[in-house]
Amino acid sequence: MDLVKKSKAVLTLYQHQSGAFPACPTFPVYNYCWLRDGTFCAYALDLTGETLSSRRYYYWIKETLSCYLFKLDTLFKKLGSSQVDDNDFLHTRYTLDGKEGSEPWGNFQLDGYGTYLWGLAEHCQITGSEEILDESAGVVQKVICYLQTVWREACLDCWEENKGLHPSTLAAIYGGLKAIQNLRPGWVRNDVLKDIYDYVLNNFSNGYHFVKLKGTSLLDANLLMVGVPFKLVDLDNFLWQNTVNKIATELKPAGVYRYLGDSYYGGGEWILLTAWLGWAYALQGERTKAEEILAWVDEQADPYGQLPEQTGRNVQNLNYYQEWVNRWGEVAKPLLWSHAMYLILAHSLNKLG
Repeated sequence: MDLVKKSKAVLTLYQHQSGAFPACPTFPVYNYCWLRDGTFCAYALDLTGETLSSRRYYYWIKETLSCYLFKLDTLFKKLGSSQVDDNDFLHTRYTLDGKEGSEPWGNFQLDGYGTYLWGLAEHCQITGSEEILDESAGVVQKVICYLQTVWREACLDCWEENKGLHPSTLAAIYGGLKAIQNLRPGWVRNDVLKDIYDYVLNNFSNGYHFVKLKGTSLLDANLLMVGVPFKLVDLDNFLWQNTVNKIATELKPAGVYRYLGDSYYGGGEWILLTAWLGWAYALQGERTKAEEILAWVDEQADPYGQLPEQTGRNVQNLNYYQEWVNRWGEVAKPLLWSHAMYLILAHSLNKLG
């Protein structure tokens, strides 16, 4: 089975007519579009020549956010008071037709907005056209203002578990702002980029590698974002290289765990994170390691070529696995973000020649 072709087919087949990408079309609570997941899907399609599909996605974001940016005026007035709640912030996910979700959810997450800016800039670079950026200028500038204003506010991490400031989230914000700055220098404040960089380096390192939580040595595979793709630090940075090595040795029995002690579906090996580690290897020129990961991901596809969110092997806690199955059903499959990261890894290896 050609998993590259299958992955492209999964992303294009399940892209909604609106342009949105559902996180997983068969898993009810994932039948939304997260800006983070969706942007990586769009980026993967850009890399594989499906730029019209990616363009549709960025127009969907433009239209969707245009309906909710009015919230920012009220939010900015409330900041610093006890009157602010999560719903005052821009939501992290939207229905496929561009509406806010109505059921309880941890809506205040910022990584998706940084990822969106980064992906939009990448789309412009790959296609050689800045038309979508020009047409989205009003939305983009308001998102930039939003991130520059609230990046110090405690929000949920990308796993929607811990509230605070998170190095992966800050890296996504940095990467998005920096990517737009490269195209439109006057839109982004240099002092904010420096402040975010300094904050991460001063608070999320134990002197040897990057850490998940300030004052600890805890690892999380989402720390890969600090280097790839958001480039808060260069890939030859010793903290970054040590972080990659620690993730590979401590969080990778075969595929990559999110973190030790994870209880979500028992804390299994995540396809997208394994591919992400392979992406990092490929960008560092470590072909053999990247190829081994690509082969492992290939093996996780079912007979129909569908990739899940995580595997059921090497689960950290089987009791939690069954608990989540009882609550929400079997692990989400196909997870579009898994397919996207596979395509990104495959493309990165092809670029090595």
